[in-house]
Amino acid sequence: MRKNRERTSSKIVIIVMIITLFARFFGLLREILMARYYGTSIYTDAYIIANNIPTVVFDTLGQALLTSFIPMYSKICHEENKERANLFTIRLIIYLMIICVILTIVGEVFTKQIVVVFASGFKGKVLDITIQFTRILFPSLFAMTLLNLFTGYLQIYQKFELATSITVIGNLIIILTLIISNIFQNVYIFVWGSLIGIFSQVAILIPSVIKQGLLNNKGYLFKRDRYVRLLIPLLVPVFIGSALNEINSIIDRTMVSGLGAGAVSTLNYAYKIISLAISVIATPLITFMYPKFSALAAKNDEVNFRNSIHKCFNYILVIIIPISVIIFVYRSIIVKILFERGNFDSIAASKTSYALACYTVGLTAMAVQQILIRVYYAKQNTVTPMFNGIICAAANIGLDYVLIQKYGFVGASIATSIVAIIACIILSSLLCRKNILESKKLGNILLKNIVSGLVMLIFLTIMNRKFFDEVLINVKNILLIGILLVISGGVYLLMQILVKNDDITSELFTILNKKLLVKKK
Repeated sequence: MRKNRERTSSKIVIIVMIITLFARFFGLLREILMARYYGTSIYTDAYIIANNIPTVVFDTLGQALLTSFIPMYSKICHEENKERANLFTIRLIIYLMIICVILTIVGEVFTKQIVVVFASGFKGKVLDITIQFTRILFPSLFAMTLLNLFTGYLQIYQKFELATSITVIGNLIIILTLIISNIFQNVYIFVWGSLIGIFSQVAILIPSVIKQGLLNNKGYLFKRDRYVRLLIPLLVPVFIGSALNEINSIIDRTMVSGLGAGAVSTLNYAYKIISLAISVIATPLITFMYPKFSALAAKNDEVNFRNSIHKCFNYILVIIIPISVIIFVYRSIIVKILFERGNFDSIAASKTSYALACYTVGLTAMAVQQILIRVYYAKQNTVTPMFNGIICAAANIGLDYVLIQKYGFVGASIATSIVAIIACIILSSLLCRKNILESKKLGNILLKNIVSGLVMLIFLTIMNRKFFDEVLINVKNILLIGILLVISGGVYLLMQILVKNDDITSELFTILNKKLLVKKK
């Protein structure tokens, strides 16, 4: 039974990864079309800032809700029943919608003041356009809040695929309006399409949420709920910690917004590629491991808890390090293929590839950081990640100030990578000090994967310089890249065997044995 459950879970993880990849593909297609139609213009800069203003507040709150809501709902089901848990959910939604109304009114009235805070370098026409875009997009905070709450609700009932696939629909709507906006030469069609896209995702989830019985309750809706009060102490530190991550991005964009048109867009396009890797690889695995971490922590099963974290840490490194190598080596060709068309010229592509290279240095740390934070949450410690976020935000401001002055917009991407590495060092050190993790084991896993990654990097760099002409993008070169990637992947796996990475070696031999058994039959 246990093996069957593990097999089923593995299949769901793979399905969620595929759906996430599919969703991210459309998200990337949206960015490609945006780059083609509007390049690194004032319209792109204005849209990025306007879209980030509601995101930094309520998408962050939504993520905090998602993290805190699931254990609270489960607790109510255990202590009372499902009807009471659903009543708590409805009351929570009512409270949140009241807050959204108040904040929307404030946002619509004081739009200019808010925009100036988020983009202090914007003046004249770009400032006016950003204010207009922000007023259109500010109501999206209603959808962001409901979207995260409904996603958490459906995850409780194992509806992972639906909760992941709705992003595809939202991106398709945005892509459609982006094409229409280009046809009619009216950028506002695209902005309104972005608002419609996020509300459409909520609309798709509503039938499934109702089907699970959310509205089946007999309690008085407009009444104080003690469970809502219990949720706040869990929610606030998670919200602050999540907000600080978003604020780091806002700080980067704010500090480069004074470097001229296109600086914000350049960072945004580079980070989109990085976030694709994190969301496709790290997020699905963390989504499934987080409940397991929480269950083992609740049972005080420290041995299995520690082993699960070590294994998850190893798997993330095994996957994310070679991807980091590939992105770093082929950063220019990736940017050219994805974005270099229309108004996004070769100069913009070159700038974006520089930023991408610097982001790639911290890609592994960004993924690992997400695991470490969930370990603290599983232990019901939401305060330590919050303080870690405060330290990292302060470090990011200082590094941005120094590095942007010296290296321009690239300095912001360097700062982001350094801060991610600092965060991982702090979080892992504290866990080792509390004997939750073993420093020797973590160091051993990290060393083996870094050595394997460095060998792959050296091999791929040498082969790339010898055989590949980066200037020409044609079928021959694309096929050559594919061959080099397959060979370098083989080199990486061979190194994993040579350095005796037990988890990966055992998995490889299990797969080979199954293949041999099939052939014998």
